[in-house]
Amino acid sequence: MNIVLCSSAYYPSLGGVEELTRNLAKCYRGMGHNVVVLTSKWPKGVPAEEVLDGVRVHRFDFEL
Repeated sequence: MNIVLCSSAYYPSLGGVEELTRNLAKCYRGMGHNVVVLTSKWPKGVPAEEVLDGVRVHRFDFEL
């Protein structure tokens, strides 16, 4: 199954939503699903795209 998780922030940013999203992504990945995370480019300096824990992460500039 393909799963997309959208979060206002993601690891390495730390907080409740970030940790929940990361744990879900890792769990789904461990179950054999294809997981992608879409999130903000926060904190500054994080790459726009990377793979963390086998999960593809795509970061975008969000206007608040």
